[in-house]
Amino acid sequence: TIEDTLEQIEFRRRGYDLLKKHLGKMSERDRAILTARRLTQPVATLESLSQKYGISRERVRQIEERAYKKLRDAILKETGEQN
Repeated sequence: TIEDTLEQIEFRRRGYDLLKKHLGKMSERDRAILTARRLTQPVATLESLSQKYGISRERVRQIEERAYKKLRDAILKETGEQN
């Protein structure tokens, strides 16, 4: 129905706005790594990011996981959802 379609559009817009807002609060490196690993196609490899930032692949993985958790928790907190 039209109502369902409008609701889906609003839901997606709200999700995009929350993602943009909370990504903007991250450090440049955290945001770049998270975006490269989870929000782009093709996904950047740990190896390519480790070379770009001069850190180990494991450190890139740790930064990605930490940034993802912070992003997820911030969005869930703002929307009132449970972790």
